[in-house]
Amino acid sequence: MKNKKEYLTAFEDKNREIILNPNNAKAYNNNGLVKSNLKDHRGAIEDYTRAIEIDPKYSSAYHNRGREKSELRDHKGAIEDFNNAIEIDSKYVLAYSSRSITKYHLQDYSGAITDAKIVIEIDPNNAFAYSNRGMMKAIIGEPGEGILDLNKAIEIRPNYLAAYNVCGNVKRNIGDLNGAIDDHTKVIKLDPKNSQAYYYRGLDYFDHHKINEAELDFIKASELGDKNASELVEIMMKYPKKTE
Repeated sequence: MKNKKEYLTAFEDKNREIILNPNNAKAYNNNGLVKSNLKDHRGAIEDYTRAIEIDPKYSSAYHNRGREKSELRDHKGAIEDFNNAIEIDSKYVLAYSSRSITKYHLQDYSGAITDAKIVIEIDPNNAFAYSNRGMMKAIIGEPGEGILDLNKAIEIRPNYLAAYNVCGNVKRNIGDLNGAIDDHTKVIKLDPKNSQAYYYRGLDYFDHHKINEAELDFIKASELGDKNASELVEIMMKYPKKTE
């Protein structure tokens, strides 16, 4: 992963490309990518817009601009850009994936599922699409189908931490607490510094009435920077511990 200094150097290089060739759409797109990595989302949007003005069929520039709009919570504007990217390139997997995520933010869960399905049709080994669709199915009240998709994502990518975490949460919500604990424990074994997994497993233990184990996980998650866990630790400290 590049550090900020390396991105600034890249930014200077891309600016030189633009000065030498102000009608180079790719140079503007690349400049936008650098600004995005520097969290200058509005600056990135300006560069992607310039790339599109030069080349109105530049599908990647539409997609990238949509991602930046989504970062700024302009989800409807992002959808428009993803639509344009897909209109130009009907097999653009990243655009479908990004549109699916954005539809989730707009609570259009059925639309998000449809886009994830299209990704799977184009790329049957896309673990992210299975994970995303699984989460959406659980949200709309189809947890069993959701778990099947999440398991498929893990089958494709055995170390897919996010899929394990989501799968564990779905299992907790349907009362499979042992299954939830197993999934979150797998994440912790793969990534001992995963604060979310400790927090989620703490919730599993809490629902399982294993209060001491829950508190230990919340404390660990808090130490790793999870704010939700920190709040729970403060609450639990106010009450006397019960022996199990």
